Parts: sequence; C-alpha cells; structure tokens
Amino acid sequence: MKNYFVEPERLKSLLESAEKHLGLSPKEAEKHVTNYLKDEAVRWAKDPKNCFLADTFANRLAPRSRGIDNESDDGKMDKGMLTAMLGGNLSAMEKRYIEVSGLGVDIEKYARFSSWTVEEAVWIFYGLDPKRGLDSPYVKAYPIYKKITDTYDIAQRAASDGIIPPKGDPMLFFDWAELMNLPIPEGIKEAVLDHAIKRDTMEAEQQTRMAELIADLEMEKREREAKENPEAPDPKSKPLFTVKMDVDVRETFYKEIRDILVTLSEAEEKRPSGAELMKIIGKNPERASCFIQIVPRRNEIEYKSDKVKQRTDKISRDNLQKTIYRLTSIEN
Repeated sequence: MKNYFVEPERLKSLLESAEKHLGLSPKEAEKHVTNYLKDEAVRWAKDPKNCFLADTFANRLAPRSRGIDNESDDGKMDKGMLTAMLGGNLSAMEKRYIEVSGLGVDIEKYARFSSWTVEEAVWIFYGLDPKRGLDSPYVKAYPIYKKITDTYDIAQRAASDGIIPPKGDPMLFFDWAELMNLPIPEGIKEAVLDHAIKRDTMEAEQQTRMAELIADLEMEKREREAKENPEAPDPKSKPLFTVKMDVDVRETFYKEIRDILVTLSEAEEKRPSGAELMKIIGKNPERASCFIQIVPRRNEIEYKSDKVKQRTDKISRDNLQKTIYRLTSIEN
C-alpha cells in the first residue's frame, strides 16, 4: 500500500476549522482531525481518484469514523497498517515531516559556532536547524512550533534579566536549558565543549605569541638606543604603575591580589589586565594561598572566602579588572 501524506498547510487548516466550526478544544480538535484523516486514508486507499479531500469542516457534519475498528462491505483495513501509513497521530506526522524536510539540527555545524543567539539556541535545543526551521512554510502547523515560540518568549525575558546573554558563547545557554528541562539533543553539549576548548587553546596561544613579539620588539628597541647613545646616562627608572596601599581590602584573597600587583610594579612591569592577572595566578598558584582554580568556560577564579558560612567564592575576569583599577593608578 502506498504511503498517505497530508500537506502541513492542509493539516493546519483542518485543525483550525475543527476548533472554529465544530467548537472543539485544541486537544479534541487534534483527536478529531486524526480520526478524520484515518477515515480519509481508508477511502483514498480504495478509490484515490474519487476521494474528496476537504480543507475545512465548515457547513459539514462531523466526519463519521469508519474503517478503523469496524468492517465494511468492502472488507477490513488493518489498524496497524493505517497507523504506519498516517504516522498514528500528529506527533508522528510532525516527526516524519521534520525528517523528510531535513529540518533536523546539524550538531557538528552548530557546535563549531563561536556564539549563538537566543533564538538559535532555542531552535537547536528542540533539535531543529534555526535557519531552515524559520524558512520552512509548514513547520508552524505542528505542535513543536508553539513549544519553540513559547520557549523563545521565556528565553528573551531571561536574556533581558541577565540570566543568559542575548548572544554569546554557546556553553552559556546549557545551564538555563537544563533548568528549563528542554529536550537538548544528545551529544551536542559535548561537541560544543570540545570546540570551545579548541578555541580557547588557540586564543591562548595567539596571546602568548603576541606578548612574546611585543617583548622582543621592546628589547630590540632598547638595544638599538644603547648602541646609538653608548655614553648616555641611564634615565632614572620608575614604576609604570603604582599600587594604592590606602584602599581598604578585607578579603584575604584580595590582599594577595594587591601583593601580586606590588611585585609587578616594583619589577617595572606594565599594569596587567584582568585576563593577564588571571593567567599569572593560574601559573603561579603559590602566590595566592586562597586560590582554588580557574573556571575557564566562565572566565572566573574560584577562591577560599573569608565570608561567614561561605567556604568558597568566585570572581569574574571583568570584576578582577575592576579590582585592578581600584587598587592601582598609572604613572605619567
């Protein structure tokens, strides 16, 4: 027996008509349309040329279910065969349409993205390709579309409240998605994390090479100036930045940060950025006894806290930068 396929646009029209013209609830309309289409499949299988396909229930009595549980004069249609032919229900039709239309998300492709938007994240968590899903003229006929739009509304509010970014590192969306019990496709979190680590490694290597290049250029400049003016007296050296010792610091970890800054200042090093200081602490943990670990995917440092009833605390890279600004000043 040939497969019986219902166009999504017609399916949507029947569902809307069942609610509007027959006064059914959405759930009742879905059940009614499913039974109607099963009955239609029986008629189509017997005489496809003369089978009338309605798009609406307006000015019609509710279709009489036949050929499912009862035998007719023309014989009996196997229920299992009908279920396989129609997909059994709307959810199965939806799944079949997604597969046939190639709307499923390409996990490897989106795992390589350096950032996702809120809208992309929602579509991906529901297992659909964001671009193809938005471009599809028929996906709106299926229940999954309402789930996606409802979740997108919730996600937009979460973004406006600062819970998730409007656009950012894909890993930043997973905690929220798990909290919302979204149907995250199997394997995508691991794939995203794998590519994120590769990007972080590449970025760290680039920053290291850049720092080494700048140091080499500064060394060459000093050597060249020394050759051009061999008898010139050495200028009185002074630190490139100073540390404000009068600023009140209560947490032990922040005192250790200030001590590190003092050491850098006395060595006539430039004032570090938050990212640079984070690397210094990570490579030399003995310089900060309260340091526990760096959380790379969140750009945070975890440390032992002095606060009552709180064993550990965290400071982000941005807040570490603000702390540096608060504790230091640049020498002119």
